[in-house]
Amino acid sequence: MRYHASQRVLSVSFERQPEEHADVILSFGNRLTSIRPPRLNLFTIAVATAFGLAIGAALEAYRRLILPEIVGLDSVPPLSVILLQILPFLLLISALILGRAYYLETLKKASFASEIAAGAFIDTDIYENGVETSSDETTIWMPWTSIREINVGKKRIELVGDGFTAYFPERAFSDKAAYSKALLTFSKLHRAARRTPEERAEPTFDLAPAE
Repeated sequence: MRYHASQRVLSVSFERQPEEHADVILSFGNRLTSIRPPRLNLFTIAVATAFGLAIGAALEAYRRLILPEIVGLDSVPPLSVILLQILPFLLLISALILGRAYYLETLKKASFASEIAAGAFIDTDIYENGVETSSDETTIWMPWTSIREINVGKKRIELVGDGFTAYFPERAFSDKAAYSKALLTFSKLHRAARRTPEERAEPTFDLAPAE
Protein backbone atom coordinates (compact mmCIF):
# COMPACT_ATOMS: atom_id res chain seq x y z
CA MET A 1 0.00 0.00 0.00
CA ARG A 2 1.49 3.32 -1.01
CA TYR A 3 0.07 5.26 1.94
CA HIS A 4 -1.97 4.86 5.11
CA ALA A 5 -4.77 7.15 6.23
CA SER A 6 -2.95 7.67 9.52
CA GLN A 7 -0.06 9.20 7.58
CA ARG A 8 -2.20 12.02 6.17
CA VAL A 9 -0.60 15.31 7.17
CA LEU A 10 -2.68 17.85 5.29
CA SER A 11 -5.61 18.07 2.89
CA VAL A 12 -6.07 20.95 0.44
CA SER A 13 -8.99 21.57 -1.90
CA PHE A 14 -9.59 24.51 -4.25
CA GLU A 15 -11.47 25.45 -7.39
CA ARG A 16 -9.38 25.24 -10.52
CA GLN A 17 -8.91 28.45 -12.49
CA PRO A 18 -8.21 27.84 -16.20
CA GLU A 19 -5.60 30.62 -16.58
CA GLU A 20 -3.67 29.52 -13.51
CA HIS A 21 -3.88 25.84 -14.42
CA ALA A 22 -2.66 26.56 -17.95
CA ASP A 23 0.27 28.55 -16.58
CA VAL A 24 1.32 25.65 -14.33
CA ILE A 25 1.13 23.09 -17.14
CA LEU A 26 2.99 25.27 -19.65
CA SER A 27 5.69 26.12 -17.10
CA PHE A 28 6.20 22.42 -16.40
CA GLY A 29 6.42 21.70 -20.12
CA ASN A 30 9.00 24.44 -20.54
CA ARG A 31 11.11 22.89 -17.79
CA LEU A 32 11.01 19.50 -19.51
CA THR A 33 12.05 20.89 -22.90
CA SER A 34 14.58 23.46 -21.73
CA ILE A 35 18.26 22.70 -22.18
CA ARG A 36 20.15 22.86 -18.92
CA PRO A 37 23.39 24.83 -19.09
CA PRO A 38 26.53 22.70 -18.94
CA ARG A 39 28.56 22.65 -15.78
CA LEU A 40 31.50 25.02 -15.83
CA ASN A 41 35.01 23.70 -15.34
CA LEU A 42 38.48 25.04 -16.02
CA PHE A 43 38.64 23.52 -19.50
CA THR A 44 35.26 25.01 -20.50
CA ILE A 45 36.28 28.44 -19.18
CA ALA A 46 39.61 28.24 -21.00
CA VAL A 47 37.96 27.28 -24.30
CA ALA A 48 35.36 30.07 -23.97
CA THR A 49 38.10 32.62 -23.18
CA ALA A 50 40.22 31.51 -26.13
CA PHE A 51 37.21 31.65 -28.43
CA GLY A 52 36.36 35.17 -27.26
CA LEU A 53 39.95 36.34 -27.79
CA ALA A 54 40.02 34.80 -31.26
CA ILE A 55 36.78 36.54 -32.23
CA GLY A 56 38.07 39.85 -30.91
CA ALA A 57 41.35 39.51 -32.82
CA ALA A 58 39.49 38.58 -36.01
CA LEU A 59 37.21 41.62 -35.72
CA GLU A 60 40.14 43.93 -35.10
CA ALA A 61 42.01 42.50 -38.10
CA TYR A 62 38.90 42.98 -40.20
CA ARG A 63 38.65 46.62 -39.07
CA ARG A 64 42.29 47.41 -39.80
CA LEU A 65 42.98 45.41 -42.93
CA ILE A 66 39.75 44.72 -44.82
CA LEU A 67 37.25 47.42 -43.86
CA PRO A 68 39.44 50.35 -45.09
CA GLU A 69 39.60 48.74 -48.53
CA ILE A 70 35.81 48.31 -48.60
CA VAL A 71 34.87 51.86 -47.54
CA GLY A 72 37.82 53.51 -49.26
CA LEU A 73 39.27 55.22 -46.19
CA ASP A 74 42.83 55.30 -44.89
CA SER A 75 41.68 54.63 -41.35
CA VAL A 76 38.50 53.36 -39.72
CA PRO A 77 37.20 54.40 -36.28
CA PRO A 78 37.95 51.97 -33.43
CA LEU A 79 35.70 48.97 -33.10
CA SER A 80 34.21 50.33 -29.88
CA VAL A 81 32.99 53.43 -31.71
CA ILE A 82 31.38 51.32 -34.42
CA LEU A 83 29.65 49.16 -31.83
CA LEU A 84 28.33 52.21 -29.99
CA GLN A 85 26.88 53.56 -33.23
CA ILE A 86 24.94 50.38 -33.97
CA LEU A 87 24.00 49.74 -30.33
CA PRO A 88 20.56 51.47 -30.57
CA PHE A 89 19.63 49.28 -33.54
CA LEU A 90 20.75 46.14 -31.68
CA LEU A 91 18.66 47.14 -28.65
CA LEU A 92 15.64 47.82 -30.86
CA ILE A 93 15.94 44.43 -32.57
CA SER A 94 16.31 42.71 -29.18
CA ALA A 95 13.21 44.50 -27.85
CA LEU A 96 11.20 43.44 -30.89
CA ILE A 97 12.30 39.81 -30.52
CA LEU A 98 11.46 39.75 -26.79
CA GLY A 99 8.14 41.49 -27.38
CA ARG A 100 7.15 39.00 -30.04
CA ALA A 101 8.13 36.06 -27.82
CA TYR A 102 6.06 37.48 -24.93
CA TYR A 103 3.07 38.03 -27.22
CA LEU A 104 3.22 34.48 -28.60
CA GLU A 105 3.57 33.03 -25.09
CA THR A 106 0.56 35.03 -23.89
CA LEU A 107 -1.45 33.95 -26.92
CA LYS A 108 -0.54 30.30 -26.37
CA LYS A 109 -1.47 30.48 -22.69
CA ALA A 110 -4.84 32.09 -23.45
CA SER A 111 -5.61 29.50 -26.14
CA PHE A 112 -4.70 26.65 -23.79
CA ALA A 113 -6.73 28.12 -20.92
CA SER A 114 -9.81 28.31 -23.16
CA GLU A 115 -9.67 24.50 -23.49
CA ILE A 116 -9.72 23.95 -19.71
CA ALA A 117 -13.14 23.66 -18.12
CA ALA A 118 -13.84 26.04 -15.26
CA GLY A 119 -15.52 25.03 -12.02
CA ALA A 120 -13.63 21.77 -11.43
CA PHE A 121 -12.01 21.18 -8.05
CA ILE A 122 -8.53 19.89 -7.30
CA ASP A 123 -8.29 17.81 -4.12
CA THR A 124 -4.84 17.03 -2.75
CA ASP A 125 -3.86 14.93 0.26
CA ILE A 126 -0.37 15.25 1.71
CA TYR A 127 1.08 12.12 3.33
CA GLU A 128 4.37 11.44 5.04
CA ASN A 129 5.58 9.47 2.03
CA GLY A 130 3.92 11.25 -0.88
CA VAL A 131 1.27 13.48 -2.43
CA GLU A 132 -2.04 12.38 -3.98
CA THR A 133 -3.98 14.86 -6.10
CA SER A 134 -7.34 14.24 -7.76
CA SER A 135 -9.25 16.17 -10.41
CA ASP A 136 -11.54 15.33 -13.34
CA GLU A 137 -11.95 11.70 -12.21
CA THR A 138 -8.18 11.19 -12.32
CA THR A 139 -5.84 10.60 -9.39
CA ILE A 140 -2.09 11.10 -9.48
CA TRP A 141 0.29 9.87 -6.80
CA MET A 142 3.82 11.20 -6.35
CA PRO A 143 6.17 9.96 -3.62
CA TRP A 144 8.27 12.67 -2.04
CA THR A 145 11.41 11.07 -3.47
CA SER A 146 10.17 11.88 -7.00
CA ILE A 147 9.68 15.58 -6.29
CA ARG A 148 12.66 17.47 -7.66
CA GLU A 149 12.04 20.89 -6.21
CA ILE A 150 9.57 23.16 -4.46
CA ASN A 151 8.92 26.47 -6.19
CA VAL A 152 7.19 29.47 -4.66
CA GLY A 153 5.91 32.32 -6.83
CA LYS A 154 2.84 33.86 -8.44
CA LYS A 155 0.99 33.36 -5.13
CA ARG A 156 1.25 29.56 -5.24
CA ILE A 157 3.43 26.66 -4.15
CA GLU A 158 4.52 24.14 -6.79
CA LEU A 159 5.77 20.63 -6.08
CA VAL A 160 7.65 19.82 -9.27
CA GLY A 161 7.95 16.08 -9.87
CA ASP A 162 9.45 13.91 -12.60
CA GLY A 163 6.24 13.83 -14.62
CA PHE A 164 3.77 16.13 -12.92
CA THR A 165 3.47 19.34 -10.90
CA ALA A 166 1.11 19.60 -7.94
CA TYR A 167 0.31 23.18 -7.01
CA PHE A 168 -1.36 25.00 -4.13
CA PRO A 169 -2.54 28.59 -4.65
CA GLU A 170 -2.58 30.95 -1.73
CA ARG A 171 -6.37 31.26 -1.98
CA ALA A 172 -6.70 27.56 -1.05
CA PHE A 173 -5.67 28.38 2.52
CA SER A 174 -7.55 30.25 5.20
CA ASP A 175 -4.89 32.94 5.56
CA LYS A 176 -1.26 33.81 4.88
CA ALA A 177 -0.11 32.02 8.03
CA ALA A 178 -1.71 28.75 6.92
CA TYR A 179 -0.11 29.16 3.50
CA SER A 180 3.34 29.66 5.06
CA LYS A 181 2.80 26.73 7.43
CA ALA A 182 1.94 24.45 4.48
CA LEU A 183 5.13 25.52 2.70
CA LEU A 184 7.15 24.69 5.81
CA THR A 185 5.45 21.27 6.03
CA PHE A 186 6.21 20.52 2.37
CA SER A 187 9.84 21.51 2.82
CA LYS A 188 10.28 19.29 5.89
CA LEU A 189 8.72 16.25 4.21
CA HIS A 190 10.77 16.81 1.05
CA ARG A 191 14.04 17.07 2.97
CA ALA A 192 13.19 13.99 5.03
CA ALA A 193 12.52 11.97 1.86
CA ARG A 194 15.84 13.04 0.37
CA ARG A 195 17.62 11.66 3.43
CA THR A 196 16.18 8.15 2.89
CA PRO A 197 17.56 6.91 -0.49
CA GLU A 198 16.31 3.36 0.09
CA GLU A 199 12.76 4.60 -0.51
CA ARG A 200 13.62 5.64 -4.09
CA ALA A 201 12.69 2.18 -5.34
CA GLU A 202 9.04 3.30 -5.24
CA PRO A 203 7.55 4.27 -8.65
CA THR A 204 7.97 7.99 -9.22
CA PHE A 205 4.65 8.56 -10.98
CA ASP A 206 1.33 6.75 -10.72
CA LEU A 207 -1.75 7.67 -12.73
CA ALA A 208 -5.03 5.91 -12.02
CA PRO A 209 -8.76 6.69 -12.27
CA ALA A 210 -10.17 8.16 -9.12
CA GLU A 211 -12.69 6.07 -7.24
